[in-house]
Order: sequence, then C-alpha cells, then structure tokens
Amino acid sequence: MNRSLFKIELDIPLSRAQRRLLKWVCTGCLLVMVFFVAADTIRDASQGKSTAYLAAQDFVSERLMLPSTAKFPLRSEGGVLVKYLGRQRYSISGYLDALNTFGNSQRSSYKCILRYAGDGEWICEEVSFE
Repeated sequence: MNRSLFKIELDIPLSRAQRRLLKWVCTGCLLVMVFFVAADTIRDASQGKSTAYLAAQDFVSERLMLPSTAKFPLRSEGGVLVKYLGRQRYSISGYLDALNTFGNSQRSSYKCILRYAGDGEWICEEVSFE
C-alpha cells in the first residue's frame, strides 16, 4: 500500500542529481504560486478597506447638517482606522471637518460599521459620532 499522497512514478530513469534538481524545481514552482496567491489576497484586502472607507464617507456625510461641506482626510493620514471584522464587515473610525449651522468649521470624530453586500453595494449597520 502506497502511503505517500504526492509520490509520482516516472518511467524515465533519472540520476540522483536529476531527481534532486526536479524536487527543487517543483518546490520552487509551488512557492511562486503560493506567493502570488498571498499577494493577490493582500491586494484584495487593501482594496476592500479603501472602498469601505469611501462608502463610510457617504454614510457619515448623509447624517450631517451640511453634507457638502464635509472634508475627510486621506486614509493614509493619521487618525483614520479601517479594520476588517470578517464576513465582509468593516469598522471605520476617523474624523471629518465640516461647517456647522453657524458657518463655523467643526471637527467631528465618527465610527461606522459597514457590510459589503456584493455588486458594489454597501449596507451601513451603524454610524456614531463621538
């Protein structure tokens, strides 16, 4: 009974050096594939966070007295935290500057929980101002 799951029988006679080289080449190919899958996963997660941050800006702006005056920082700036919660849910904490009803600029902190529903649609589960 063969106990190895990955044992490959070749009908071509190979020397010990050729077998060793073949193992290294196969291992190298496997590592390259794993690298590309991991890089693709990291890129997708980063894009999901960026898209979640943009969607959060829309949901937060909707709750302001003067939404057109809202100015959000770049995601890369300090004070913005986008965290993936799992199951297509994101937590976004940040701040914005907007005019209040008296025309004065006011900085507000917020927290927003979003869920990605697919096809570019986001569902806002919670928005709170701190």
